[in-house]
Amino acid sequence: MKRDNLFNRIFFRKEVLASKKEYEKSKKLVEEANSVLQYIRDAESLEGLLRAHKTAWAIGFRNSNIGPDKYGKFRTDDILNMKPSEVYLGNIAGLWTLSIPFWESKKYTPIGENGFGIDHNIRIYDLIMSQYRLLLYSNVKSILTDAKNYINDYDNM
Repeated sequence: MKRDNLFNRIFFRKEVLASKKEYEKSKKLVEEANSVLQYIRDAESLEGLLRAHKTAWAIGFRNSNIGPDKYGKFRTDDILNMKPSEVYLGNIAGLWTLSIPFWESKKYTPIGENGFGIDHNIRIYDLIMSQYRLLLYSNVKSILTDAKNYINDYDNM
C-alpha cells in the first residue's frame, strides 16, 4: 500500500488508486456487515442460507472458503448462480457429504444413536443448518476483520 501523497500519485499512480479502491471496498463491507450477519442469523432453512450466501457474495464478502470449488462445498462456477444441488454439506457427525435437496428430504429425521456425543433427538437438518450457518458467519466475520484492519492501516498511513 502506497501513501496517498504527491510523489506517489505521480510515480506510483496505479498503486495509489488500487489502495484507494480497496479502501472504499473495505468501507462498504464494514457498512453492510451487520445486515449480512443478521440475514445469516435469521435464515430458517438451507435455502435461506443459500440466499444469504449469494447476498454476501454479491456485496463483496468473498474468500476461497465460501467461493466456488469444483471438489469442495460449493461446486459451481459462479456463487451468484449457484443452485441448491451444487451445495454439498455434511462430513460431520458421521454424516455423508450430500447436496441441499438431499438434506431437505431429511428435515424431520433425528440423528439417532451415534458415537459423537450428540443427543439422539437432534434433527439431522439442524446439524447441517448449523454447519452452513457457522461456515458463512465465521467467514463473513473474518472478511470483516480484514476490512477493518485495512481501513485502520490506510487511515494510519
